[in-house]
Amino acid sequence: MKAKEKILYGAIAILAVIVIVLALVIINTDRSGNDNNSVDNGVNNVNNNEDGNIFNDAGDIVDGAVDWRELEFTDVRTGSTFKISDFSGKPVIIHTFDLTCMSCENQDGNSDIFYDKWNNTVVLVSLDVNQRDTESAILSYIAENNYKWYFASVSESDLSVLNANLAGSRIESVQFVPRVLLCPDQKVYPISDGVKGSSSMKSTIDRTCYPAN
Repeated sequence: MKAKEKILYGAIAILAVIVIVLALVIINTDRSGNDNNSVDNGVNNVNNNEDGNIFNDAGDIVDGAVDWRELEFTDVRTGSTFKISDFSGKPVIIHTFDLTCMSCENQDGNSDIFYDKWNNTVVLVSLDVNQRDTESAILSYIAENNYKWYFASVSESDLSVLNANLAGSRIESVQFVPRVLLCPDQKVYPISDGVKGSSSMKSTIDRTCYPAN
């Protein structure tokens, strides 16, 4: 084999190794939110005003739009209807997702652990924002993983209301695992991007909704 060919094959081999290493780094990064005891800042402070509340002051309606907390959803798992306002008095985490989002799936695994520990004090709501996801497909996903919290499909009109009221949360950018935290005082906060472990989720709620405790 000529020297030039050896150099060429060597360069190709090195490039292949680099590609494999980068792929492994990306996969591990995507899974880095697996449940553990680590705690991050939790709340994304971008676009917050001085009192820490974003979007609208204390959850006020924007420009006469429909109050997003009064939207009626159907729980895919049980067939019962619910509104976010039904859970007044408890912190509510609203997670928007679709069935093609692997990071969302990883988050749901951690949310399942969270639900088992704290479902009596915190409400979890998962809203599918992909119009192509059917309710039967969502139900199959829920049943396959034995999830027990609220899951619902969001219509285009309801999605418009959510976008109008929660403009800072990137609710349709599911690859960032967008979540919104509604505290009992009706202040609304976006949870920082990425998969979060159950302990991190609980710490975020405690620090954000109950800072004096």
